[in-house]
Amino acid sequence: MAEIAGKYAEAGQFAQALETAKTIENAIYKARALAKIAGKYAEAGQKEKAVQLLSQAIETAKTIEDANYKARALTEIAGKYAEAGQKEKAVQLLSQAIETAKTIERIYIKFPVLIEVAGKYAEAGQFTQALETAKTIEPSIYKARALAEIAVKHAEAGQELSDKDMAILRDIVQTAQPMSLFWE
Repeated sequence: MAEIAGKYAEAGQFAQALETAKTIENAIYKARALAKIAGKYAEAGQKEKAVQLLSQAIETAKTIEDANYKARALTEIAGKYAEAGQKEKAVQLLSQAIETAKTIERIYIKFPVLIEVAGKYAEAGQFTQALETAKTIEPSIYKARALAEIAVKHAEAGQELSDKDMAILRDIVQTAQPMSLFWE
């Protein structure tokens, strides 16, 4: 149903998208559907309606028990807030996503979530926070993926790194453990 709600929103049929989203019982899918519809409202210039839906998406995401899915939902919602011009709210949600991700025990689940968070910080133009997030990621292969994501977002923004960001980046590169090859 979440996919259908998203397709209605893509087609500009917002009323039908919202009606479909209301029928979704699973909080994970409902939060994502509301975020997607909100993103389409923002693209259509209806930022007030987008923010209202994002608020509903947050309330839905708060009910998600699994930390992985909760952190991913908060990250996705934060990205939509950034797209709607609400960067402060986006940063606040990304901080919540990090705190939620810290509770994930399995690194192969935790660090991909943190990569997403770092990317959303970068999308929101918050490169210092993006780099600080990348700094917490281990092993190096995950850290490299986060840095690549940040670099792409940075290039898309057409901005130069500040001196502070360059210092953080140098620190990350210097302290990163060399990646071992599987056959060594």
